[in-house]
Formats: sequence, structure tokens, C-alpha cells
Amino acid sequence: MKYIIRADDLGYSEGINYGIYKSASDGMIRNIGLMANMPAAEHGIQLLQRLEKEYGRKICLGLHVNISNGRPLSDPVEIPGLTETDGSFHNSRYYRNSGQDLVLLFVLHPGYLDQYILNTSSLTVNRTKEVEMACAAETKQWLYENGITCCTFSDFYGTDSEKIRK
Repeated sequence: MKYIIRADDLGYSEGINYGIYKSASDGMIRNIGLMANMPAAEHGIQLLQRLEKEYGRKICLGLHVNISNGRPLSDPVEIPGLTETDGSFHNSRYYRNSGQDLVLLFVLHPGYLDQYILNTSSLTVNRTKEVEMACAAETKQWLYENGITCCTFSDFYGTDSEKIRK
């Protein structure tokens, strides 16, 4: 059985980036979602380039659509339903407390903690636990014993535009 495991939040902060880097270099992560509007996005990309150069590890990088942290790349005036009066996105607590049913996708959010995360996120300590789980020999053994192969999105869909259109 083939399985895709994705780590989200690359770019959120340097601490998160280092946790994702660890989960990909020593663990089972092969798919990563980038939060392009966050302060450490460029740092995260640099770590992924290092990962490929030092470990020969190919990662399938995708966009992690972010509407709950930081500032939008577009003008907040054009998307008032998503932003606070200061122009920043409503945080995830806002959506959780809205009473609306949301469609959720389960992915990992590995990362290490830094002050930026502690100031801006309610998801903190569990991020460090996800790094450990992604890298644990027991996790890898369980996947092996259950016939689960970790793969990337491009294993299913290819990488060139012709394959993606099909």
C-alpha cells in the first residue's frame, strides 16, 4: 500500500522549518506544504535545497493555503471576511469558534518551538512530538510491517504538466 504523508507549515518560523527538515532528513516526510506568506518562507526553501544537496532526498513541495496566520499577500480590503481590522488573517481559533462545520484534512505539523510560534500559535508542544514520531524507528517499523510505502504526490501524478493534465 502506498501512502502520502505531508508536513505542513514550512515557512511559518525558523523553528518549524528545522523540525520539518529533521522530519524529512531522518524521518518519513517526503511531501511538504509551504506557507508562502510567512516570515521564514525563504529560510524553509533554503533548508529544502540543503536537504536535497546533502542527503539526495527529493521532496514534493506544494502550497499550503494559509488563511489563518500572518498577513495575506493580496490586499486585505479585497477579502474582509478573512481578515481582522489590522489586515491580518483571522486566527484558527476564530474559525473553530465560529460554529460552522469545516472540512478537515489530517496532515502532520512537525516543528520545533521558537518565540514566534509561542506568540502566534496554539499548536505548540504537539509539533515537537510529531517530529519525534516521524523519525522514530518504531514508526518506520510499523509502516514496514504493515506493507505501507511512503511516497510523494509526484509518484501518483508525475511532475510534468502533461501528466498532471491527464
